[in-house]
Amino acid sequence: FEGSSDVGRVELPGAVEFDAAKRQYVVTGSGANIWGNADAFQFVWKKVSGDLEITTEVLWRGEGKQAHRKAGPMVRQDLAADSPYADAVVHGDGLISLQFRRDRSGPTMEVKSPIKAPALIKLERTGDLFTLSVAPKGEAFRPAGSVTVALPGAVHAGLVVCSHEAATRETAIFTDVAFKNEPAGAVRSRVRESTLETVAIETGLRRIIYRAKDHFEAPNWSRDGRALLFNRGGRIYSLPVEGGM
Repeated sequence: FEGSSDVGRVELPGAVEFDAAKRQYVVTGSGANIWGNADAFQFVWKKVSGDLEITTEVLWRGEGKQAHRKAGPMVRQDLAADSPYADAVVHGDGLISLQFRRDRSGPTMEVKSPIKAPALIKLERTGDLFTLSVAPKGEAFRPAGSVTVALPGAVHAGLVVCSHEAATRETAIFTDVAFKNEPAGAVRSRVRESTLETVAIETGLRRIIYRAKDHFEAPNWSRDGRALLFNRGGRIYSLPVEGGM
């Protein structure tokens, strides 16, 4: 990364330390929240264009004061408090979510991962498509959600920390940090992705059953409720509700 900044209105300045041997960043930040129509946090960033991927594990230092302190990778249009963005943040209570703001000064929305920390998290940008993937300890990455956010031109991409309390600092340790950046369209000139999800009515929690960088459609339940059916390339496929093919 090439710079660090406090974004938005913060009462206490943030700080960044880097250990090249461990590929580890120690980031301290304050700020009321990354949510709503404007944000306040510490940001260590690099200005880039094109497709990218940021992978890391987030570890909190100490118990903290707020269950919803946040830390993780972010891709942001600019350093204004109300900028459009997408991020993949780990909360103090272990919740992992894909947050995003599509329009300047617009609302923030999120997709919650069913997997909680500790885990490796990966935020990918391919064109306007942002995808969160989560890998529990010793396991492969699993897709947790995808959204579209248009961020034209150069963007700021990096790591964020927000204490969720303006007058408090919190510190996150980012381990195994990996950053990949390719020209727009190098991966695929046009991305088409389909995701089959279930949503819990009581909690609104989304769970991805199957995802493919291809087109499929018309999902429906089997009569016994044990499988999901969908159309792909003129054929009907059956998928167990637990996932897999």
